Amino acid sequence: MSRRRRSAPPVRDNAGRIWQNREKRSDKSPDYGGEVIVAGVAYRVSAWYSPPRSGDEAPSYGLRFEPKAEADRRRAERSSAPRDEPPPQRGFYDEIPF
Repeated sequence: MSRRRRSAPPVRDNAGRIWQNREKRSDKSPDYGGEVIVAGVAYRVSAWYSPPRSGDEAPSYGLRFEPKAEADRRRAERSSAPRDEPPPQRGFYDEIPF
C-alpha cells in the first residue's frame, strides 16, 4: 500500500502547527518547523528540542518566529545565489604541447 500524505486543514488565526524536521543539515538546524498565524500575520516557526535535565520534569523547546514573507524571500535568495566553486583542476593531459 502507498502512504498518501493528507493535506492539513488551513491554520486559523492565533494557531499553528509544527512538524519534525527530517532534513536536518547540522546539529544547529531546528528539530521542528512549521507555521503559525498571529493577528492575521503568517510566521515560520523553528523549534529546538532539549531533553529534561536532571531535576526537571519535562523537556524544553526553544522557539524562533520569522515573518513568512521574509523567510520565503531569504530562502529564494539562498537557492538562487551563486555557490563558491573551486577552480577546475588541471589534468595530466592539459600540459601536453601537441
